[in-house]
Amino acid sequence: RKFIMHPSSKVFLETTNTQPEIAVILGSGLTNFFEPQNIIKEIPYTDLPDFPQPTVKGHAGKLVLGNIADKKVVCMYGRSHIYEGHKPKESGSKSSNVDVLICPLTLHI
Repeated sequence: RKFIMHPSSKVFLETTNTQPEIAVILGSGLTNFFEPQNIIKEIPYTDLPDFPQPTVKGHAGKLVLGNIADKKVVCMYGRSHIYEGHKPKESGSKSSNVDVLICPLTLHI
């Protein structure tokens, strides 16, 4: 069985050379998840193919990779919603956006 990598996963992995262990999806207005010195890389959603763009105020529209303790963590700063005109499969429901990163653990905050 052949594994097909999602285009956004490929860009993320090529850009960061890191497979995060934890993914966190932040709620509206949460913008300071990492201490600045622990941020490794920021990737705007516009750089990720087929990654839905949020339009809601307070949703920055970027992935931030950082360190927390000894773990690599990727954080979604904003997600798309059905009421923005996205299809349910494209929206941020049930972490579908972060699923492309293949993290063992996903948290919604």
